[in-house]
Amino acid sequence: MKFYLNEDDDDSLLSLAANETFDVLTGKKNIIELYSQNDNFLALLFDPFDSKLAAEEIMGNLILYFEEMEQYEKCSELVKLLTLVKDDSDWLDKLLWSE
Repeated sequence: MKFYLNEDDDDSLLSLAANETFDVLTGKKNIIELYSQNDNFLALLFDPFDSKLAAEEIMGNLILYFEEMEQYEKCSELVKLLTLVKDDSDWLDKLLWSE
């Protein structure tokens, strides 16, 4: 089966991935919860199994996206979170996999 995405689909998928990533990073939802809610589909802007990802890279890209979408409250929340985790090399593992 082949999937063909048009520009609207690309925008929708990017929006979904950005919002799901935001929810995971800010602790509003966890990966398992999102996966279950979305019929076993998960769209994130990063690989949750790549523990070497830098907070600045993930959150920086997400901040740029939300700035472009004029969702400044989310930008503010991400900037605050970034200041808390930027020097912690295990931040992603702690966030995603700890209970």
